[in-house]
Amino acid sequence: YNGPAKKKGNVKKFSLAKEKESCYKCTKIINTLIITKVERRIRMILLDYKDSRPIYEQVVAKLKELMILGVLEEDGQLPSVRKLAMELSINPNTIQRAYAELERNGFIYSVKGRGSFVGSINRLREAKRQELKGDMAGLAKEAKSLGMSREEFAEAAVLGYDEGGDAV
Repeated sequence: YNGPAKKKGNVKKFSLAKEKESCYKCTKIINTLIITKVERRIRMILLDYKDSRPIYEQVVAKLKELMILGVLEEDGQLPSVRKLAMELSINPNTIQRAYAELERNGFIYSVKGRGSFVGSINRLREAKRQELKGDMAGLAKEAKSLGMSREEFAEAAVLGYDEGGDAV
């Protein structure tokens, strides 16, 4: 450990001498940095009070999005209900309901006395793919009813896919 942590904004910087082994203070600083990363993830959830969806559904959707994008890693701990509720300035029962919904669908799991953790991201991605296939089938039926040819529809789909950017 090479002295006290230096603050720069909200991120603490530290340096370790290569020849020295990690000590308790260094481990504590590293754990603090990990917690700081989680806190930044919490701030990525923005609620829209004008949205017709209930707040808990917005929280569920945003947490799913963060899981798919890899911001919330598989088997990573989610913030506590109380902490997330305080950060978002909403009732803890709302967060509890969102977590219950995610757990019911198998996207997170709870360990008694430890908290909630991200489940299988592959399962979430597969569920999202199935949802997308259903949406595409609906769009194909609508395109057919409007007289759009299969080639036009496929061309529009390819164009949309190419403009969509990088894959998740």
